[in-house]
Order: sequence, then C-alpha cells, then structure tokens
Amino acid sequence: MKQTIQTYLKPLVTLSGIVLLALGIVRLQVEHWLHTTPAFLEQLMPTDCHVLSICGMAYVHYFGNAVRFMAAGMVLLIVGLAGSASPVRRLNPASWFRLKLSDSQWKVAFLVNLFVAVILAAVQMVRAADTGSPPTVRAWLLPLVLAGVACACYDRAPGHQAVLTWQETLTWGGHTLFLLLLGFVFMIMSPDSLIGRVIVVDSGLLILFELWRHGRISKQVALLFGITLIGMALYTFRMLAWQYAFIGDEYAFFDLAKSLLNRPDLPSPLEAAGVYGVHPVFSSYLHAFSMKLFGADVYGWRISEIFMVFLAVPPLYTLVRTISTGRAALVAVVVYTSSHHLLGLSKVGYNNLQALPVVVAALAFMIRGITRQSLLGIFLSGVAAAAAFYVFYAALPLIILPVLLLGLVYAFSALRSKPAPLNWLRLGILGLFPFAIFMLAVLLMCYPRLVNLEWVDLLSNESVVNSRVEHVTDPWTEQIRPNIWYTLMANVYLTRKSHYVLGPHLDPVSALLMMAGMGYLISRSWRDSVALFLVLGYAVSCFFIGGLAPYGYPVNTRTFLLVPFYAVIAAIGTEWLIARLDHIRLTLVRRTISVSTLCLPVIAAAILGLNLYQFFEISETESERTEMALLVKEFQQADPDTVFYYVPQHPFNETVLMVLSAYEYDTNRLRVVDNYTAKTAVTHILSEAQPPYHVLVSSKRSLLQAWLTVFHSAWPDYPVDALRDPEGPRLYRISVDTEDAPTPSPGALGDY
Repeated sequence: MKQTIQTYLKPLVTLSGIVLLALGIVRLQVEHWLHTTPAFLEQLMPTDCHVLSICGMAYVHYFGNAVRFMAAGMVLLIVGLAGSASPVRRLNPASWFRLKLSDSQWKVAFLVNLFVAVILAAVQMVRAADTGSPPTVRAWLLPLVLAGVACACYDRAPGHQAVLTWQETLTWGGHTLFLLLLGFVFMIMSPDSLIGRVIVVDSGLLILFELWRHGRISKQVALLFGITLIGMALYTFRMLAWQYAFIGDEYAFFDLAKSLLNRPDLPSPLEAAGVYGVHPVFSSYLHAFSMKLFGADVYGWRISEIFMVFLAVPPLYTLVRTISTGRAALVAVVVYTSSHHLLGLSKVGYNNLQALPVVVAALAFMIRGITRQSLLGIFLSGVAAAAAFYVFYAALPLIILPVLLLGLVYAFSALRSKPAPLNWLRLGILGLFPFAIFMLAVLLMCYPRLVNLEWVDLLSNESVVNSRVEHVTDPWTEQIRPNIWYTLMANVYLTRKSHYVLGPHLDPVSALLMMAGMGYLISRSWRDSVALFLVLGYAVSCFFIGGLAPYGYPVNTRTFLLVPFYAVIAAIGTEWLIARLDHIRLTLVRRTISVSTLCLPVIAAAILGLNLYQFFEISETESERTEMALLVKEFQQADPDTVFYYVPQHPFNETVLMVLSAYEYDTNRLRVVDNYTAKTAVTHILSEAQPPYHVLVSSKRSLLQAWLTVFHSAWPDYPVDALRDPEGPRLYRISVDTEDAPTPSPGALGDY
C-alpha cells in the first residue's frame, strides 16, 4: 500500500497541484498579456464587471476565484512533495567555532589584529562623537581592513577553507572586468543598433565556446559569462530612447554625480545628506565613477545602474550553487537577469539598484561562511549587509536576513543534536561567536552614519510612519496588512504601472516555477534550515519592502529587492522539476540525450522571450510618456538645425535644459517662450524664427485653448498636432519646415 501511494498517488497529487497553480496564474495574467480571456477560463473562473478597490489597488472579481485555484494547487503540491528527494543541501554549523590558540600561530595573529582594529575603531568613534562629523575615509577603512585581515588569519589555520576558491575569486574579478569591457563596447555602438548587438553577442559566445572547448574555462563559467553578455546587450538596447528620457525626479542624481566630477571641495563619501538630503553621498560617487569612465552624459550615468544588476550575478550564482546545484544556479541567473522589472528600473537612473549586489552578496558570504568554516565569510557578510547604509536605503531592514539564516542553521543543528539542555546551551554559546563577528563588521561599517542621526527621521518619512494614504485610522488593518498581501501577490498579479514597470513582476513561466519552488520549500521547511530561511526570508522581505511602504500599494522602486528571492525560489522549483525528468532519455541522431537537457534551454528561452515582450512591447507602449520625454523625442527625430520654440507650464523648469544637455543636444536650439501673452509670443517667434522650426505648447499651460486658438490663427496652413501618451495629450506642436511661412496680421490674433 505504501509503495502504491509513493508510486502513483503522490505524483498524481503533485501534478494536480501544478495544474491548478498554472490555471490560477494564467487566469490572473491572461488579460495582461492577450487583452482577452479564453472561453474555457471565463467558464471556469467567470468575470464580473464590478471592480473591487482596496487602498488604491483594483481587483476584479475573478481574482478571488483564481487565488482559490492557486491556494488549492499549493496545498496539493505541498502534500505531494512531502518526503521527496531534496534539491536543497542541508547546512550544518562548522566545528571551527572553538578558539584554541594551540592550533596555530594564525589564531594569535587573529587576536592581535582584531584587538588593534577594535581599539582604533573605538578611538575614531569617540572623536566622531565629539566633532559631530564622520571620520576621514582612511581612518574609517583602517580598522575595517585590520578586522578583515584578522578573520583571514583565522581561516588560514588548519582545518579551515577560504570563503572563495581561487577559481571563484578569478571568476568574480573577471566578471567585473568583463562588465567594464562590455560597457565600453556598447558605448561605442549605437544604442539602437540591434544588428551590432547580435554581432557582438555571436562573437562573444563563439570566443567563450572556444575557451571552454580548449579547457581554459569551465562550462559553468562560460555559460555564466554568456548570460551576462546577452543580458548587457539587452539592457543597453534602446537605453537612450526618448521613451525613457524622463520620469520626474531622477535628474537630481545626475546633477550631483556630474558636479562631483568637477567640484574642488568634494564632500565626504561617508556623509548621509546626498540627493534630496536622504540618499547617501557614496551612491552619487558610484554614479560619478561610471560617468568618469563612460562620459558625463545619460549613458555614463545609467550604465552604472545596469552594472549594479550584473554585479549581483556572481554572488547569486555562488549562493544558489552552494545550497543546490550548478544547474539551479544558472536557472536563477537567467530568471534574475531576464526580469522586466530590473530592465525597467535600469532605465531610470536612480540609485535603487545599488542595493542588489549588497543584499545578494551578504547572503552569499553568510552561506559560504557556514559551509566552508570561514570566519572571513561571516565578516564579509556583515560588511556587505552594512554597505546598505551607503547605497539605497530600502536595503537597510534586510540586514536582518543573514542573521536570520545564521540563527536558523544553529537552531536546526541544536534540534538535531542530543536533546540535552547543556548541548543546546553549548551550541547557543558557540553561535554567539560568528554572530559577534557579523555584528562587529556591521558596526565597523556603519558607525560614521551613527554620528548624526538626522537621516533617520528623513527615512522614516518614506515609510508607513508618514502614510500617504488619506483617512487612515488603523495603519495595520488599513495599510500594512493589505500591502503585505499585495506584495506577496505582486509576482503574479499587479495592475499599477510606474517607472517603466507594468503588470506582475514575473512572467507566467517564472511565476509557475516560483510557486512550485515555494510549495517544495514549505513542504521541507520543518526539517531543513535553508528551506525555512527562504520561506521566512521572503515573507520578512515582503513585510519590510511592501508592508511598511508609505503608500496604499507596493512600490516598484522598492519591490525590485524581491527579484533575487524570485530567482532563487524559481531555481529550486526548476531543479526539482528537472530532476524528475533526468531518467527519461531520448535518442536523437544516434545520440541519447536526457529530456531535462532539452527542457532547460526551452525554459530559459521562454522566460527571456516573455520578459522581453513584456518590456519592449507592453511596457514601452503603455507606460507614461512625460512632456519632457516627448520634448526629447522632438530633438531626436528633427533635423539637427531645427529650432524649437517652447511654451512651458509657468514657471519654466530649468531641468529641461539639464535633460537636453545630458542627451548632448544643443540647448541653444530650445527657445523658451514663457513670460508672454499668446499674442506677444506669436509676434516674438515670427520676429526671429527662420524655418525649419517647431512651436511646442505644454498641455499644462494656463489658458491652453486660448493659446492654441491664437497659434492656429497665426499658422493657419499648419496643423496643430497633439503629442500623446496613453493618458492623453502632453504637448501640442506646430511644425514650420518651409520658407513660405505666413505672417499673420495683428488683428487676426485676438486679444489674448
């Protein structure tokens, strides 16, 4: 009977769960992708015309039916997967949490360096507290370096391993240099050149293949660099297009970064009051460094954020390979780099994406510190986690994630040990040692930010403490709890659009794999510390990133931090699925090949294709097109000698000139017509204009219809074109491209 259940019933239950999950996901996303619903889904989960709105989020009534299908599928999946083989490796605390000086002289070097580092840091903290300003960069770095050297000395003792092998160190460093090389290659190439990118990708893949074939690099490294090459080609494609020219508040980051290139009095990178007085100055130095290498323009500015996406690739690969397999690690990298969410945010130019390598590296080093008996890994995890103080602030609460991982590993180890209170106490005391090293690294990194805590109040204003939702009497019930729910569901259903991110965060294939992975992890969480960490870590991240948001909905500029979790969990689901297919063989052209070998490229291609369609077709078509973006479009598409007479919303915003100069356009071609009436504006334009020229009127100009009436009277032979986005007209344009432009009589212009 037990054999029958194991052989037939459990696979049937698992398959039923996957089918129900797929139906629920498809029902939630089908209208987003196809703008229609197949008849069988309408009958299965009928649509009601009524729309339910909660805290600004609109849910149609079939949402509830789809969620019920997904919930039933998740329950069946958890039941069916209980007791199945695990694609996640079990982690145990290392035996090195015992300090015996007799082991090696390296332990003495550890104590000496650590003691000196703590003393120097204490002195700097006292001085900083007295002066009220952060220490110099050199004074801050010295204790940090000494503490790192101390941990490295500890790892040199017999029985310990380096946190990264020399091959992995070369891979991480080579990957960074590879990114810089690709940055220069795509800087030279036109951002709209698809053929050029195909040539570069084909050539690069051929070189990687030859290096692998001759044994210079491993297959995994070749595939990792190949994914990066394809990703960089896609992320830089059309990155200077007018559709992404302007969101509204991003050019403050460009302005400060550009000023750092020429200012004689550079601010300390340890200061907190950077852009808008909230964002750290160090994040602007990262932008400035990129602009120094690649040019003080839009490309040099935005490429830094694309680099941040791909700098997280090596630690993500290392993280997943440590807890699972190399195959799962590559799947995680594909899901992560294919994300249309990251594609969209990388076009903005904020400092948000700088948090990605910080969060992923902190988890990767912690995993390695535990599994390879490396105290340096624990220390580097704290350094990486505390680096959140110097980049995008939304990553600050996620410092808790490495601590959660360390605590769960020790807790599970204690539960699996002899049930003796003294044994549990011993493990608890031993667990304090790596925790103390982690917290020391955090303190050494962040203490310059603790000198002046004014930034804490500014950051609290970006949370639920300063709610933007009107008439909230109970924040937990009316805002926090709904936002947690919305964030948990954002991977499969989301209707809001902002910052070039539209719709659910995951495509249907990635969403199904992620749900399958989550079901598997839940089924294993009661006996596996890594599985429980991924479940709890995802929930904790949803709480901090979405639940505490100041708005009544998850914010796309914060929820991108969930993408690494999506990738890791989807990779676990894929590895479980592929492992079921490993034993199935096909014979193709006299060669036997596993079905799993065929499935992986298909899955990767489907994920990449769906995300590219989502971004370049759906998001690019339906995203908001600001007035500034349409103005850049006019400059991009007009002849180089065309002059633009621009009637803005009063008063004129000087950011217009900054945007045009960032795109390296001649700002003298823009003639601002602001402090005029409509009639005097026409007289002024006609007194100096020489064709070709365009007259542009902002849709936000007061007395707009009066202006358009006067302009139509002045240029009756030229149509007034409305330049629109999905929300309506943004600009009105009159194009005068011939020498016989009419000269109106003053009486025809009216009295405006």
